[in-house]
Amino acid sequence: MMISAALLVSCFLTQDPVAPVLEVSAGSVAREASPTRARIPRQSWKPGPGQLLLVAGDIERTAQVVAVPTSKDELEIVWIEDALPAESTRQYRLRGIESHQPTFEIQDGDGFRALMYGEQPIYRHEIRFDEDDLETTKKVYTQLFGWHDEGFITKGAGGLHPHHRGVFAGWTAKIGDQTANFWVCNNGATIRHREFLMDFQVAGEVLARDTSRSDWIHADGTTMVRETRRYETWQPTSGLLTLDVWLTLEAGSDQPVTLTGDPHHGGFQVRASQDVAADGGSAKFVRPESASGGGNDIWQDCPWIAMDFTVRGHRYTLLHIDHPSNPRPMVYSTRPYGRTGSFAEATLEPGQPLVMRYRLILFVRSQHESLDATELHRRYQDFVQPANCRLAQGG
Repeated sequence: MMISAALLVSCFLTQDPVAPVLEVSAGSVAREASPTRARIPRQSWKPGPGQLLLVAGDIERTAQVVAVPTSKDELEIVWIEDALPAESTRQYRLRGIESHQPTFEIQDGDGFRALMYGEQPIYRHEIRFDEDDLETTKKVYTQLFGWHDEGFITKGAGGLHPHHRGVFAGWTAKIGDQTANFWVCNNGATIRHREFLMDFQVAGEVLARDTSRSDWIHADGTTMVRETRRYETWQPTSGLLTLDVWLTLEAGSDQPVTLTGDPHHGGFQVRASQDVAADGGSAKFVRPESASGGGNDIWQDCPWIAMDFTVRGHRYTLLHIDHPSNPRPMVYSTRPYGRTGSFAEATLEPGQPLVMRYRLILFVRSQHESLDATELHRRYQDFVQPANCRLAQGG
C-alpha cells in the first residue's frame, strides 16, 4: 500500500497585493537549514495547490500547509528557513504553486512501514510481531538508511546487545509489585504495534508526518503502558536530515506506572550499525561545553550529544537532542560500540499522558566536513528556541 499526501490540508492566500504577509524573526539564533513552522487561523485560508511559495525579494522558499494535530482551529505553514541571521526579520508573500520536486511517500510492507523521499529511503519502522519468532520481533523500532546506497546505518536484531535496535525507546515499568523490563524485552515482556493513526498523516514536499500506537505488555498479558509515537521528517537539504519525535506514554490501567532503569538501560536511544562495534568500537562523541561527569560514559548538564560513526566507508554524525520540557533530571549515556541516548525517570499517572520531544539530525559528513560543538549547539538552540512567525499586514 502506498500513501502520498494523505489527508494533507493544502491552502493558499489570495493574491491581493495588500493581503497579509508572513513575518519571520530569527531571534537570538541564526537560522541555517532550519525547520520552521508558522501557525495561522484556519479561517484565513482557502483550499488551493498542495504547495506554497514564500517570496521575499529574490529569495524563494517552498512551503507546505498541514493540519495541526492539537488544534482544529489552526493550520501550519512549514518550510526550511535558511540564511536568516540572528536578530533579523524577513517578510514573505505567499503564492500557490504546482511543484514538481521530489516528495515524501509512505510505503507499507510486510511487517514494516517505510518512508521515501523521491528515490532516497529515509527510514523503516519495524512493527512485525510473531510469537514463533519472539526474539526478532519482541519490540518496535526504527531503522535509518544511509545516503550512499549502503542500506541501514542503524542496527537491527542480533549482534552485540541484540536488544539494541535502531531508534528505540524503553524503560523498566513498575505497577506495585508488577515489573517488566521493556528496554531488553525479556521474561515475556513485549512492545507490540497496534495501529497507525491516519487523521493527521502527511506526505508532501517539505514534511512527512506519521503516527503509530503500540502497547507495552507484561508477560501475563497486562498492558502496562500505551505508547503513541509521532515522527515528523523534514525535507532533506545538503546532506542533512531532521527527524522530530513526539513520544507519548500513558498508564495502561487506573494505577500509576513508574518508569525506571539506568542511563545505559533506559530512555530514548539510538544504536548505530553493528559495523561500528565490529570495527572495535569506533564511535566518537561530541558534547556541549556544559557537560560534566563522564564516569562510566554518563554525562550530566548535557542537553545533547552527537555520535560520529562510519558505516561501510561512509561517515555520519547523528545529533540527539532532548527537549528541555522532558522529565528532569536527565542524563546522556554513550558507548563506543555505537549507542547514545537520554534517560530520565518518570511516573505515569492515570489519565495524564506524558509527552516527550526529541530531535535527531543526521549529517552526511562528506557534505559537512566542519562540524564542531559550537555549530551543534546552534542546532540545539534552533530546536528549543524556534523562530517567531506571525501574519503581518502587507501593503
